Amino acid sequence: DTIVTSGGYKYHVFTTTGSQNFVATSAGEIDFIIVGGGASGGRMDAGGGGAGGLVQGTSHNISAGTYAMVVGAGGAATTYLANAAGNNGSNSTGFGFTASGGGYGGQYAMSPYTGVAGGSGGGGGGGSGSSTGPYAGGATNQNTYSGTSTVVGYGNAGGSGAQNPSHRGGGGGGAGQAGFNQDASAGT
Repeated sequence: DTIVTSGGYKYHVFTTTGSQNFVATSAGEIDFIIVGGGASGGRMDAGGGGAGGLVQGTSHNISAGTYAMVVGAGGAATTYLANAAGNNGSNSTGFGFTASGGGYGGQYAMSPYTGVAGGSGGGGGGGSGSSTGPYAGGATNQNTYSGTSTVVGYGNAGGSGAQNPSHRGGGGGGAGQAGFNQDASAGT
């Protein structure tokens, strides 16, 4: 946990993967941002990995005490010589909220071609020579949190992969917009 004081505010920044503690010495209102781990894309004409979901809270009331903060890891890279889908990012949590890890990108040569759902969805894979496509990107599972108007989740779906014969994968989704759908001519 890195603590920075600036402009009358105190910032606690957690960047190390795993669990750490945030200690509130008194009750009060806080603003926070929690970001899930990003996913990896697949290998060889595959879909891009989705960004981790983002949860933002403003004027959120907390009590004095210790709060576990978990920083989710990014998805592991795919094996260089394998036609493979990517790997999901891990969830990040804090103050009772979860920012979901990103969904992996679909692969090129074999199922699963489609991107999977996550904080932001992974892009659809390009498909193999015998496949027809297009292959859908993964959905996002970030939503406004019920019961509170001060906490909102952000994430977007992945784009779809292109139809045979171009074999190009769709873009992974991000917090600000969906991944681009692939056309038959160029990578996005």
